[in-house]
Formats: sequence, structure tokens, C-alpha cells
Amino acid sequence: MDDRIEDLEREVSYWKRVAIYLADCHAATAEGVMDRKASSMSERRRQASICQTAADALDGKFDRRDRPVLNVRTRCLKAINRQP
Repeated sequence: MDDRIEDLEREVSYWKRVAIYLADCHAATAEGVMDRKASSMSERRRQASICQTAADALDGKFDRRDRPVLNVRTRCLKAINRQP
């Protein structure tokens, strides 16, 4: 039983680090958008909304609907292969 608890604690720790890293990366993206004069107001609002969601999640207030992991993973991989 102790091994299962340790495994769960490691997994929780891992996902906390992932969430913090991704929130930090998105904050950097949002800062870049906010600093560009050419950014549209809708893009600024979108970035601010995502950052607010990330901040809320880090505070334990995440209530968005679940998204299938494989769908999100596939979307991420497609996004990195897009050409401007």
C-alpha cells in the first residue's frame, strides 16, 4: 500500500510541475502578445482569458470540461507543423 501512495504522490508532483511549466510558457506568450501594438483586442482578450484560467487552475479552481487527452495531443502536434 505504501508503494501505491508513493507512486500517486510522484504522479501528482509530476502533473503539478507540468501545469506550472505550461502556465509559465503561456504567460510568456501572452506577455509577447500584449507588448505588440499590432495585436488585436480579441487576441489580447483570448490570451488574458487563458492566463486567468491557468492562474485559477494553479489556485485549485479549475472547472473547465474535460478534453480527451489524445485529441489534445493530436491538436498540439498538428499545431507545431503548421506553416504561416
